[in-house]
Amino acid sequence: MDDKERIHIIASGANIGKTVHLAIKEEGHVSRIYVVVEKDICTISKTDNEVRKNIKLNIQDAIREVKETSRRMKIIFETVWMDSISIESVRDAVLQIYDKFPDAEYSFNISGGTKPLSNGLFLMSIWVGGKVYHTPTDDTIQRLFIPKMHPRDISRNENLGRILDCFFSPIIEKEKDGGIAGRNLFQEMKKRYQPVRDTGDKTTKRIYSRGTLTKNLAELIEDGLITEANHPASKKEKTYFITEDGKFALKFFQMQKRKQPEK
Repeated sequence: MDDKERIHIIASGANIGKTVHLAIKEEGHVSRIYVVVEKDICTISKTDNEVRKNIKLNIQDAIREVKETSRRMKIIFETVWMDSISIESVRDAVLQIYDKFPDAEYSFNISGGTKPLSNGLFLMSIWVGGKVYHTPTDDTIQRLFIPKMHPRDISRNENLGRILDCFFSPIIEKEKDGGIAGRNLFQEMKKRYQPVRDTGDKTTKRIYSRGTLTKNLAELIEDGLITEANHPASKKEKTYFITEDGKFALKFFQMQKRKQPEK
């Protein structure tokens, strides 16, 4: 196990004690857990009615459960107490954590807490490049994917969209799990290729090279639109898979193409 900090930040809620293990399992390793909670939650006021009182007590119990889970799993635990919850105050609180650990990997559970708390954590996940999770029940977890590349950016290099479209081509050979071997992807892209820029030299015949494919794939991988794995039959061969973000980006790209006026 490496020494890289992996920080999980949780919006306080009554069920976080029951769901924290889901995120830990999903992440594989968490080194620090922060629970963000309003200070008012820790105090039972005379003005609180029974409903409000029970909500506070349930959240307090849930925070203790998260703390106990952290202790048992040897994860550093800390509660971030806030005077009031707003998108701005949540942003600043996470920024303070980020200032201490700028190189850490971040994940967020935004299921609990008020809307400003959840929204503030979601916005900060974009700033720090973190993963976002939602736990709709005590035994299910859902990741909310945040595209690293805006789908419109694909339109600047249409070959990126063509690569994504290859995953749905009835012609190209696919592995059982939907992946495409690099050699098959290259052959298909040679047929689909169109130069991104016109060099002005009408006599020059431009072809799609392996170097261009490698460059395009690296960009798509970096932006989380496809993934790469070793081919099961060859150590030198790679297999490529489209992600959920990639599928969405392709749909957006295709819609943009349909809206463009015919030349």
